[in-house]
Amino acid sequence: MKKRLLLLSLISTAFAAITPTNSAFAWGKRGHALVCESGAYLASYEKPALVFLKQNSTDLAYYCNVPDLIWKRPKTFKSEFTNHFFNIEAFRRKFGDKFWSKGQDLFTLKRKEFNKLHPDIPAGKGRSWWRLQELDQKISEITNDIIKKDRLFKKDKNTTDKKKKSYLEEKNALQEKWLTLVGVSGHYIADLAVPLHTSENYDGQLTGQEGLHHYFEETMTYGLYLYKDTNMQNKAYKKALKMWPKFLKDSKDKKLIELLIELTLDSHAHVPILLKIDKETGRDDPKKSFEAYKDLVVNRLSKGILYYAYFIRKHTKFEFNTEKYYNFNEKPKFIKPPR
Repeated sequence: MKKRLLLLSLISTAFAAITPTNSAFAWGKRGHALVCESGAYLASYEKPALVFLKQNSTDLAYYCNVPDLIWKRPKTFKSEFTNHFFNIEAFRRKFGDKFWSKGQDLFTLKRKEFNKLHPDIPAGKGRSWWRLQELDQKISEITNDIIKKDRLFKKDKNTTDKKKKSYLEEKNALQEKWLTLVGVSGHYIADLAVPLHTSENYDGQLTGQEGLHHYFEETMTYGLYLYKDTNMQNKAYKKALKMWPKFLKDSKDKKLIELLIELTLDSHAHVPILLKIDKETGRDDPKKSFEAYKDLVVNRLSKGILYYAYFIRKHTKFEFNTEKYYNFNEKPKFIKPPR
């Protein structure tokens, strides 16, 4: 109970600065929370054993905002910032129009190795693919640690209350780490679902449309969610759910990098659509803009939910302990990217 009260307090604080007249509306907060919370529900769809994802979906929503709310503070901003995007144009200039076909060899290189081999594509061009692969590896290691701990406990023929208590405390600590990393991973996946996170024209500055990044991600998303369309989250979830069975079937043999490439290309294909809507609609009439943007916002949120749910699902190979699990990581320690 104390954990939940603390969590609600933290989330309330995080969202307190957001008002209709505030400059920080909220794809970064509201949108990321929406993707991660809905992704947890989709990942557990028709899987009773994964109900813990629903039970901890609020935690995931909080962790999903950590990369922006905590890790982008001045001390770690420089190291963190480039993990949030992938500028396709820069990689296309270097490796050709279909550079993504080199994914298995080129983009699975360790970050340090890639940086050394290709200094002409600096981190400022985007490193989100590497960030997610690095986190994926860390989550896999924690998952394996939990599985090993479960196996050893079940093999013990002389279990005592003291041993069980120690086992649960250790397992809960690992589960906290697992939820934290799964949650923060959702942030970067949600970012890749946003068209402008895949382009050098990230703010419309190359086409005379400065301020478009904030306007689409935050003003439109927040306004739609809170004022215009209170069913927006449900619409995005249902759209993702409709795609889920086929997506599971089509993705079962794909590696993470292939899925990241897919999501990035899909988002990038919507950059011209976003630019066109902005030029034709302008930003003077919110009511008109909400109507023009609503389908695109739901489309991109649904793709974030879809890919995030799959990312979660592939790491759920252990039995989550829900017995007196009250752990919560209030301020996750920054994970410094390899240089």
